[in-house]
Amino acid sequence: MFLFLFAGATPFLQKVEIQAFSIVIDYQPRRLDAAALRSGSFVEVLNLVPWGGVQLDLPRVKASGLQGWAALGNAVGNAYLQDIASTQVCVLHF
Repeated sequence: MFLFLFAGATPFLQKVEIQAFSIVIDYQPRRLDAAALRSGSFVEVLNLVPWGGVQLDLPRVKASGLQGWAALGNAVGNAYLQDIASTQVCVLHF
């Protein structure tokens, strides 16, 4: 009933907090798109190396005043990417 009443409404997220957690990545690339790599696709760089047992420790994220789920996804994604780039990329062991 709730979803039916507000199906078209964009939610306003006054305050969101996601607790810190760890994630382990086990990824074996299947193929490499050389054309995309030449054009500068960062995603293809990730396909150069198998990611076996890579642990990422993601921090607690607090956000407020967000309009819609896309804004929440952007805020959380940006927080995680900044943390990984500044504190964890240099210590990844493959």
